Amino acid sequence: MNINHRAILAQILLSASIFLLTACGGSSDSTDVQVGRFIGSAVEGLRYETETQSGLTNTNGEFNYKSGETINFYIADMLLGTTAANSVITPFALAGLEVPSTALEVKKMLNDFQMLRRSAFDKLLNLIMFLQSIDTDENPVNGITIPPVLHTLLIGKKLNFEAGYDDFYDDQFYDFLDELNNENVWSEYRGYLEPRYAMENLLTSLGLSLQVGKLVDQVGKIPTGGDLGLNFSIGLGFDKNQTGITHIEYNNKGLKTLIEVDYDSDEVINIRLSWGYDANGN
Repeated sequence: MNINHRAILAQILLSASIFLLTACGGSSDSTDVQVGRFIGSAVEGLRYETETQSGLTNTNGEFNYKSGETINFYIADMLLGTTAANSVITPFALAGLEVPSTALEVKKMLNDFQMLRRSAFDKLLNLIMFLQSIDTDENPVNGITIPPVLHTLLIGKKLNFEAGYDDFYDDQFYDFLDELNNENVWSEYRGYLEPRYAMENLLTSLGLSLQVGKLVDQVGKIPTGGDLGLNFSIGLGFDKNQTGITHIEYNNKGLKTLIEVDYDSDEVINIRLSWGYDANGN
C-alpha cells in the first residue's frame, strides 16, 4: 500500500505556546530516586530501564530514574528509543528532537520531511503512529494504554523506527498490525491511525494550538475536482543549504494567492508575491 502522507503532513500549520509540564511518580529500589512521566498523551504500560531502575509506566505515564541516567523504553524487548532520563519525556525526545515552541521550528521539521530527506521527524511519525494505533481503547486523547499481552506477543519482534515513514508503513507496520489482529489483541479489527491525526493528538496533548490544513497530493500540486472547501498553506524548504522557508497559500479553488520567502529563517520575509482572481478564476 503506497500512501503519500508527506504532502498531507506538510499542511500542518502551528501557532503555539508550550505549557511546560512537571511530573512525578514511579517505582525504585534506592535513595535519590526521582519520578518522571512519559507523555503525549500519558502512556501506560511501557517497559523502561535505566542504570538502576526498571518497571512499567503507570496510568499517568510515570517511571523512576536517578539524575544523570539514560532511560530506554520498550514493549517486550522491542526498543522504542533511548534518551536522557528527565522529569518529562515525550516521543520527540525518543526521536532526538526538541519539542517545537514556534511555528518556524515546526516548518523547518516539515521542510526536511516534505523534501524527502530522511530525518528524525520520520522516526517521530513512526513512533506516534505506532503508540496511538495500538492503544487499548483506540482513543489516545484520554491516554495511551499498551495492551499487556503485547509484552508477550512482541518478544523477539523488531520494528525499525529509524526507517523513512513510507518504508516503515509499507514494509513493516501494515503487516505488523495484521499479525496482531490475527492474535485478537483488540476486540475489533484495528487499523493504523493516520499520521496527521497522530501528530495532532501529540501536539494537542503537549498544550500546543494547531491547525491542520487541506491536503495536497505533492509539493505545489493541488488536487483537482472543484472547491476544496477552505484556504490552506504549505511550507517548503528551497535553498541549497535548506535553511530558508517558502510559505505558499492557496484559495478554496486551489489557486495560488501568496508566496512569502524567508531566505535565512530569521522570521523576516524577504520576498512577498500575491495574486487576486475574479469570479472566473482569472
